[in-house]
Amino acid sequence: MRAGGKAGPGGRRALETVDRASGEVFARTQDLEGKDTYTSVVIVKKGSGRTLEDVLKCDRTLSFGMGDPRSTSGTLAPNAFLFRPRNINPATCFKVVRSATHAANLFSVGAGVLDASTNNSVGLDFAMNGAPEARRAYQNVQVIWESPPLPESAIVYRKDLPPELKAKIRTFFTTYGKAPGAEGVRQREIMAKLHYTAFNPADNSYLDAIRTMRQTAAPPAPAG
Repeated sequence: MRAGGKAGPGGRRALETVDRASGEVFARTQDLEGKDTYTSVVIVKKGSGRTLEDVLKCDRTLSFGMGDPRSTSGTLAPNAFLFRPRNINPATCFKVVRSATHAANLFSVGAGVLDASTNNSVGLDFAMNGAPEARRAYQNVQVIWESPPLPESAIVYRKDLPPELKAKIRTFFTTYGKAPGAEGVRQREIMAKLHYTAFNPADNSYLDAIRTMRQTAAPPAPAG
């Protein structure tokens, strides 16, 4: 699950479910703009004058917030696309590195408690349209780095379910919100509260980008 409380496991957790718990991807989410991707970002306090170059100096003068260690956008993507290609280890690059939720990091950067942190485009969208304190925090930060597109949340069921049950589950999700009349309106209202417009068909290949990121972000093997 990504920032904003949206249903469905994030890409990294979905991949772990597929690889370790006999899970199988059968659908993916689509947001209110019709997109099935989002991005990881790095934010700083607005008006601080800090740039990406400042963050990457690695002079141990800045504090930095990472996401949960299992977060795709909060940890995996920044490591794969920002830090590892530059041979940067955040633990030795910054004065302090703290792992927290996207919301906590947003508030900390907005309040000047952290100099910079990871976040994601969905979390920022929720903050922009959220409670007054979230909107204030959003207005106090700016994005200085954005990743390539990341797969949206995947929906997974057990691989060993009976085929007829799998078919019923797939049909329920992939047709949800498309019913005619009042029932369709009701379904779409429910989906809108989750910031979704559709559940589109998918399979395990939907997570290939996450698998590649995981390999890219892994530390180099020790010399033998």
